[in-house]
Amino acid sequence: MYFSSLFNDLTKFSTSVIFSLTFCFCSSIKAFLASYKTFCAW
Repeated sequence: MYFSSLFNDLTKFSTSVIFSLTFCFCSSIKAFLASYKTFCAW
């Protein structure tokens, strides 16, 4: 019982970490592309 709850907590934690990492990665890529486009247009 204890191990299953611990496993559930670990799964939730890893899922949230992966989600936030993906979000930050996508945001940085969008910002990079936006600055790249403005730089090229300039």
